[in-house]
Amino acid sequence: MKTDIIQPNQVTIARYDYNIWEKRMMYKLIELLQKEMRKEVELEKSLYDVYFEFSHQDIDAGYDAQKEIKKALKSLRDKIIEIYKSKDHYWVGGLINWGEDKKGKIRISVNNHIIPFLTDIAKGFTAYSAVVAMALKSSYSQRLYEMCSRFKDTKKWFVSPETLRDMLNLPKTYENYKNIRTRVLDVAKKELKDLFDTGQCDLYFNYEEIRSGRGRGGSVKELIFTIHVADKKGIKTGINELTASKFQTIANFMREHFDTSIEANVRYINNVLVLLSDSSAKVNFDALIEKIDIAKTKENPAGYFRAILKKDLKIE
Repeated sequence: MKTDIIQPNQVTIARYDYNIWEKRMMYKLIELLQKEMRKEVELEKSLYDVYFEFSHQDIDAGYDAQKEIKKALKSLRDKIIEIYKSKDHYWVGGLINWGEDKKGKIRISVNNHIIPFLTDIAKGFTAYSAVVAMALKSSYSQRLYEMCSRFKDTKKWFVSPETLRDMLNLPKTYENYKNIRTRVLDVAKKELKDLFDTGQCDLYFNYEEIRSGRGRGGSVKELIFTIHVADKKGIKTGINELTASKFQTIANFMREHFDTSIEANVRYINNVLVLLSDSSAKVNFDALIEKIDIAKTKENPAGYFRAILKKDLKIE
């Protein structure tokens, strides 16, 4: 059995380490690139740069998130991205040249060398899967979702713990495989499966550990991911691209402000999101987002929003 089977794709074999806010910005860049590929928008370009513009709301951030956005822009400017284009072709550089946040609008300059890398990601993303990735709470869940998306056709992905650790740019504390299993794999597995079960995600994964020696005493030498993909009938969402970002805003708010360690809250969130994703429900997303902005100012945002859902949508 091969030690590693890595799809020869720039996004799959690139090394980078981004937090939630940085990843959300990356997904927005990808979304804009998708739209340009479909000739829906035309991005501003210069000889060396491509410019992206979007609002705080596009990444589910109000003015109260300005500090996080500032930190994310500084971090993106400082981070290094490494791309192995082939066995003897290696490229290293920064993702963005500069970033600006002005009156709720974000403007980012991206190095032309990075655009093929981002375009490659965009080719493998749909508007719906971008919503899923944006909603995930763990940056490792986001990254594993990307990786699994690259293997939808084969349904299998073989990788060693060492290669996975390198791909995710994990700290030294993750040299112990147990930490990878409990803090990365199992967290992402549960998060994707919970979304999949409520029709909000197009895939989830299980994994098998191949160990050296006999029994469970040997070290893990290989991980075999089995990727389960929903057919079109299995995805319950009826939202289109126009309402996708609004759905995403509501989903992110609920997952952030409702205590998801309580099983009843998880069930409640899932029930609400299933209803919102049903196009026949004819939900006024704009009105709900206005209520979210008000809820964020309250002492108990979750309680306030739950009362709104009960009053407006009759959700108990």
